[in-house]
Amino acid sequence: MTEYWVSQARHWCEYCRIYIAGNKSSIAFHENGKKHKEIVELSLRDMRMRGRERRIEQSDLQKEMDKIERNALKDYMHHDVAKEARPAAKAEVRLPVSEEMQRAVALQQASEAAAAEAALHDAPAAVFAKRKVGSKGIRVKKESDL
Repeated sequence: MTEYWVSQARHWCEYCRIYIAGNKSSIAFHENGKKHKEIVELSLRDMRMRGRERRIEQSDLQKEMDKIERNALKDYMHHDVAKEARPAAKAEVRLPVSEEMQRAVALQQASEAAAAEAALHDAPAAVFAKRKVGSKGIRVKKESDL
């Protein structure tokens, strides 16, 4: 009887980009070869150069961002001082946005309540207008009709 064909495992060399036989002796022979060692050395040198360039680019970017932030802060302080005539404005403490919103809502509600109360005291005739009962139900007479 015939034997079944079994595929031998193969080894992929990342640096040389080739397949070699998967046994230890073939792998060792390839890795000890002159061409493989040169390719590995070139790829490691290339990796170091790319890493160095990346670090330089990142440091340049960080320096540029720091410069932009310093200029923006300087410009902001210059315009802030020019807008505010009173010296106490610099010492004013800024509230977080949520606290500012709560304070604004509370102030708006207080002003609406004050306006409603003032309307009650100022125009009692409009609030307590005479009512006319008719076939269509209760109708409120306007002040112009009175």
